[in-house]
Amino acid sequence: MLDPSLFSALTEASTDAVLVTNGEGDIVYVNPAWERLTGYTFAEVEGQNPRMLRSSRTPLVAYKKMWDALKGGEPFTSEEIINRKKNGAEYETRFTAFPIRARDEAIYYGSIHQDIAERKESDRVRGEFVSLVSHQLNTPLSIINWYAQMLLSGRIGDLNHKQIQYLQEIGLSVKRVINLVNALLNVSRIEMGTYSITPEPVSLPGIAEGALGELAAKIEEKKIVLEKHYEAAPASYNADSKIAWIVFQNLLSNAVKYTPEGGKIMLEIKTEGENVVIAVTDNGYGIPEVDQPKIFEKMFRASNTKTLDIEGNGLGLYIVRSTLEAAGGSISFKSPAVDSRGTAFYVTLPLSGMKPRAGTKVIATTAEI
Repeated sequence: MLDPSLFSALTEASTDAVLVTNGEGDIVYVNPAWERLTGYTFAEVEGQNPRMLRSSRTPLVAYKKMWDALKGGEPFTSEEIINRKKNGAEYETRFTAFPIRARDEAIYYGSIHQDIAERKESDRVRGEFVSLVSHQLNTPLSIINWYAQMLLSGRIGDLNHKQIQYLQEIGLSVKRVINLVNALLNVSRIEMGTYSITPEPVSLPGIAEGALGELAAKIEEKKIVLEKHYEAAPASYNADSKIAWIVFQNLLSNAVKYTPEGGKIMLEIKTEGENVVIAVTDNGYGIPEVDQPKIFEKMFRASNTKTLDIEGNGLGLYIVRSTLEAAGGSISFKSPAVDSRGTAFYVTLPLSGMKPRAGTKVIATTAEI
């Protein structure tokens, strides 16, 4: 068992701010780093409730999530908490809380507070730089692609077979870079919180068919059997069409990429209770179990993509999950999906529609190669 004097020495020397409350929520300990961070001394806060630090800018749902976790005996970590110092200044914090239990009950609650204002500012500057560079790249890339398509159309003159091949390769390469640029733009807008969500009545099967249309050549080339079920889909659904497009485009293009020749893909859009569910199932290569916890992380690609030599940038599923969660939805998956093969992705959205969100930018859609 840890000697209490050693625990005290460790927390006193810590550069992270530490606060402990008793089971009733009264402050019983703070370390020097906490005093420096907040401007309060222990004598000023002893016996008070930490809610004295609350800022109105912290979403109430963050506190609900915290107490749900703590009451379940689980630790809680968030970067949504914005607290207020003694002088009234607000500070953003990486906040971790955890129950300290004895005899099957929480007798204390500990919390660690890290001021992340500098890191957030650094992230903001980096995001703005990525956004600026991506935006500046989009125009020349679009012009190159336009000229290549004009030459391929034959309006400028006839081309020989080798010239056509070269121009087609130019067009494909430009589209790959445009896809990457737009993905980086979206990541920047997600991380800076500048994108809007504007729901309007749309046809989800209609958007799905548009995404499938861009994949038709690849589906035919790989002789993939495509099965679609729209019978239980809502006739109209309030969604941001760009976000809906990105969901279908990413999930379907991944299914096509990771399904071998002669494989099968099933797309289903249906109403289940108070939700709309989109399911994309394939019998392809699947996601290795070791990779599954990280599959929605930014820049992560499953280990089997390297051995299979399949293209990708590791941003698509991160963008899909981030935008869906902001819109009030969620995404999950199961792999293997059927007969020890493949993957099934499930998107769940409230039947009432996506949640609107104010913003100065829109999510950029990408063109499938």
